[in-house]
Amino acid sequence: MTGGGDASAGGRGGVGDGDGGEVRAVVYDDGAMLFATRLWWAAARLGIHGVAVLDGGWAAWTAADLPTEAGRVGTVTVAASSTAASPHSPPPATPTTATDDADAAVAAAATALPLLTAEDVAAGLVDAITPSPPTARSRSAARRILIDARSAAQYAGRERRGDRAGAIPGALSLPYRALLGTGGVGLASPPQLRAAFDAAGVAPLPSEERGGGGDGATVEEWGGQGPPPPLPALGVYCNGGVASTVVIFCWVLLGGTGAANYGGSWNEWGARRDLPTVRGWE
Repeated sequence: MTGGGDASAGGRGGVGDGDGGEVRAVVYDDGAMLFATRLWWAAARLGIHGVAVLDGGWAAWTAADLPTEAGRVGTVTVAASSTAASPHSPPPATPTTATDDADAAVAAAATALPLLTAEDVAAGLVDAITPSPPTARSRSAARRILIDARSAAQYAGRERRGDRAGAIPGALSLPYRALLGTGGVGLASPPQLRAAFDAAGVAPLPSEERGGGGDGATVEEWGGQGPPPPLPALGVYCNGGVASTVVIFCWVLLGGTGAANYGGSWNEWGARRDLPTVRGWE
């Protein structure tokens, strides 16, 4: 399993939720993990910890000839609290306290994994239109690097989904399938994930952008002395805000924080004639 119910990080291959907590649920799908990571992301946004993603999902499980059974379709009811308490159980929290705690958990999770609107993106979270994709090293530490998780063909405008072809100005192309393993089953290894982000132009922040001097070092150049170079914040979009969660999940696995999902993604952006697009990048 790949842990990560908490936005703070989950070790690949671990079973925890990233902070030593107990796994409360394991999610999987029968595709390229995008629906499982979407559920993980939604749970984290709601402050639900202990959700792990099964690496490779149903395909990997059946390929390993592990046991299966017929599923039962129905409604799962989760009790908010138990009606019977142990004599040694602490007294239940008052409704006000429980609500406050839940609200605080949701607020913390939403801060760690923000949800962007079209207005957020258009307001300056991406750079102005440029003739070629900007690099991560040219950006301010206060800005998000915008990632396009769709296919390279859609990014370049050779394929169209919706009213318009192209990409959001300033976005870097990192198709979510580039983060998958052989045959599109499971996630690639951590070094391969890092290489995919680096190839897309996403690298640790240059030292001058974090208060130092010089050009900074990539993770590969970092020799292990002192803290590793910090990772930048990301904004990610796809067509409908689902495949983008694969990129966000992988970024969290690599130790990144602050990865935001543009929920409306290209389905919204491409349909709005008041928002700019670019096309033709290879």
